[in-house]
Amino acid sequence: MTKGQLNRSQYGDDVATYYLRFSDISFAEIEPAYHAICHGIAEDADLLALIGAHPQEAQQPNIILAAARYLLLSGIDHELAAVFGHDAKQSSANPFPLFKDLVMSHEEEFTTLIATRRTQTNEVGRSGCIAASFQYLSHRPVNRHATVATNGEGKRPLAWIDLGASAGLNLLLDHFRINYRTEAATRSLGPSDASVVVNTDAVGLPDFDGLPLPSISWRVGVDRAPINVVDQAEARWLEACVWPSNVARADRLRSALALAQLHEPSMITADAVAGLGQAIEQAPVNAELVITTTWVWFYLPDDVRTALIELMRTAGRPVRWVSLEAAGVVSGFDLGDLPPGKTLTFSSVLGLHSFDGFGHQSAEMLGWSHPHGDWINWKKPMPV
Repeated sequence: MTKGQLNRSQYGDDVATYYLRFSDISFAEIEPAYHAICHGIAEDADLLALIGAHPQEAQQPNIILAAARYLLLSGIDHELAAVFGHDAKQSSANPFPLFKDLVMSHEEEFTTLIATRRTQTNEVGRSGCIAASFQYLSHRPVNRHATVATNGEGKRPLAWIDLGASAGLNLLLDHFRINYRTEAATRSLGPSDASVVVNTDAVGLPDFDGLPLPSISWRVGVDRAPINVVDQAEARWLEACVWPSNVARADRLRSALALAQLHEPSMITADAVAGLGQAIEQAPVNAELVITTTWVWFYLPDDVRTALIELMRTAGRPVRWVSLEAAGVVSGFDLGDLPPGKTLTFSSVLGLHSFDGFGHQSAEMLGWSHPHGDWINWKKPMPV
């Protein structure tokens, strides 16, 4: 999902201002081609008119840029491929004129994409944050209202709902090899021969090297337009949403998609509120219910956020909500200072809200993380 820290209204109501501010926040430091294209769009009457003719949710810069990448990944032969094509070769050419030429010469395909697609990165690098949170949850005391049985080691199985799951790739995290790289050593979770390997630079994380992940007895993803992992066009959109400089991320995504074709995730196709309600009803009562959102809350209107929290608050059973979102997007956390050398633009808050199911809740900040899980700075001691 986008790395920007502001919602659309804070960027500016007109498309030009939106693109200028968004690109300066999100692209200037690490994605110069996207930055140049967005600035070019802001000064181009033709593209402003084309983009402005669509609803606000279709005007999001990541969607516009992903649509262009999708056309290139589909096999269109165009000079822009040398700037941000499949192999991410760099070019000294000004990317904006090439971008405009591609869009205007394939306007019908382009407008169909932005009218029907939404940002769906399904970043598997975030699985390192999710897995660490699950380890933390597995050591927490059982809620007094819970009817959850523990396994022979005293750990409780999890019933997991991933809200805004896209293709559901992170639901397969127990098939991944997750390496937490510290200054002293690398601590790992998951099978050593995994086809998907996630590397996360870690500070402050408890030592669970060699320990298994908590048992996940049931899992489901919720998305209003889930990606079908066996559909090449759908998978291509996921790859198109990866920024062009992130070659390693694109390679890892392809490995995760291949894994998902062997272990197809269970998905509920519905909007956030209806889908979460269905999932909570389906979740087995003999497991601890955990809900995850990773760069999803940012995109939800306030009324939807309120309805989702009410579902969790009144579920009639304990619910844990693990969120990885931009600072300030999810409330209730004492953020403290950023980790040394990190900036707010490229830092996310890993947090935990605990609901007893009967109207009471609490919030804990677990740590800071890169929005894509490249690093994690853990804050909470592991419960004994």
